[in-house]
Amino acid sequence: MSPHPLRQALLSMRDRSQEDDYQYYCLTLTANEDGTPSYSIQTSWVGFADEERRIELREARLVQASQMLELLREDLKEGCLVVETREELRIFLLVGGHAVIEERLAREHLADLLPPRPVVRTGFTGFRSAKDVPSTVFQRAPTKKQRMRIIQRDGCRCKVCGRAPHNNVDITLHIHHIRPWVELGVTDDENLITLCHTCHEGLDPHCDLNLFGLLSESGILIDFYNSRKQYFESLKRYREESFRRAREA
Repeated sequence: MSPHPLRQALLSMRDRSQEDDYQYYCLTLTANEDGTPSYSIQTSWVGFADEERRIELREARLVQASQMLELLREDLKEGCLVVETREELRIFLLVGGHAVIEERLAREHLADLLPPRPVVRTGFTGFRSAKDVPSTVFQRAPTKKQRMRIIQRDGCRCKVCGRAPHNNVDITLHIHHIRPWVELGVTDDENLITLCHTCHEGLDPHCDLNLFGLLSESGILIDFYNSRKQYFESLKRYREESFRRAREA
């Protein structure tokens, strides 16, 4: 029995190698927890959108396809499709996930995704659309509710030494910007961590990006396991919603 045409096309796109460099865009299609589609695309910095330089302008950039395929397929184990025709693009838009898309094809059919867009750098590597972040991220001090949310998220204890006020009467908990405010960090949950006053005052250098790793149970700077798990969950949501819409069309 011959394989289903859609499955056959997916296998071809999944396994295809590509040696031509810098002729592809890398696009990821997933869905948020409420099922709404979400996309991310490899970008490069082109400027700032505000005087304080906390909102960056980033535009889609061409990637070295062979390196991107190795990263997504071999290193991250998340897979990546190679899209080179209109039919393959249609299939990718149906199933989502990661794909490297031939430059001319992307410019013809995905032109809205390529121009510079205002974004805010939140966690270690992430960016969020400036229109999707609350105005409070541009305030230096966390709100009272945000402060309590971060403390509770971090187990009501210092994420460096582990001490907590309930069993150490000398402990005062501080909320620390991992990427410092004076170095264009923002007051976003992904950039905040709970430290006791001793660890906070003892930071040297004050900007220590390794603290991002303490926000995960593994203590690894980038928690690849949880990141991959979240990716596949969001991909599943995308496919469920995408196939539902296709059945109703």
